[in-house]
Amino acid sequence: DEYPLLGIKSVDPDAKHVLAGLAGRDSTYFHEILEASEGRVPFDVLNVHMYCTDHNKAFSPENEIYGYEKGFSNFFKWRNRVLPDVPLWITEFGWDTYLSPDNKHSYIYAPFEQQANYLMRSFFIFLKMGFEKAFMFMATDGNSSNLTQYSSSGLFKDKSSGYEKKPSWYYLATMQNVLRDFVYSRTIAYAEKAGENEVYCLEFVNSENNNKVYVLWTRKTYSQ
Repeated sequence: DEYPLLGIKSVDPDAKHVLAGLAGRDSTYFHEILEASEGRVPFDVLNVHMYCTDHNKAFSPENEIYGYEKGFSNFFKWRNRVLPDVPLWITEFGWDTYLSPDNKHSYIYAPFEQQANYLMRSFFIFLKMGFEKAFMFMATDGNSSNLTQYSSSGLFKDKSSGYEKKPSWYYLATMQNVLRDFVYSRTIAYAEKAGENEVYCLEFVNSENNNKVYVLWTRKTYSQ
C-alpha cells in the first residue's frame, strides 16, 4: 500500500491513543487485540468502565461482591503480567439518583447523599488500586426524571431543572478544594476489620511543606 501506517501517530508522535472504554472486565478482548497486531501494542492507555451493580440494584464501591476490587481483581492481574507499563483509566462509573413517586428506579440507583458519598469514595479507591485517571459518568443528567439507567447519574440535574447542583457536586468540590495541593502518598488501612465494620484510611502529602491530610471512612460489611 502507498500509505500502510497512516494514523494519529503519523501526525503527532506524542499523541496518546486511549483504547475505547470497555464495559466488560474480561482480558480476552485485549488479548485478541494483541494477537491481531502480532504483539505490537496499538494503544497507549487501557480504558474500562464499571458500575457496582448486579443489574437489579446498586452497591457501594467497596462491596465484597459487586465492588471495584472484586470486579477488577483478575483484570489487574492480567494487566500487571502482560502490560505492566500501560496506564489504566476508568472512564465510566456512577449511580443514578432518580426515584419515581411510586418508588421505582434504575438498577444503579442511590439516594442523593449516598450517590455523593459513593462517588467520593470511588476516587480514593481508584487511587489505591492504581488507576491513573477516573471519570465519573456524567457531569449533567440526561434526564433527571427518567428511570433509564445513566439518565440521572450526574452532579447536576438536567436543563429543565435549571442545572441544579446535587449534593454530590458539593462533596466533590469540597474534596478537590481540600486536596488541591496534596498528592496521594499511601494507603494506611483498607477494609481493615473493626467489629462489624471496615476502616479505610489514605494519606495525602504536600511536597512543599510536608503537610499531610488523611481521608478516613468506615462501612458495615456486607452479608449476602
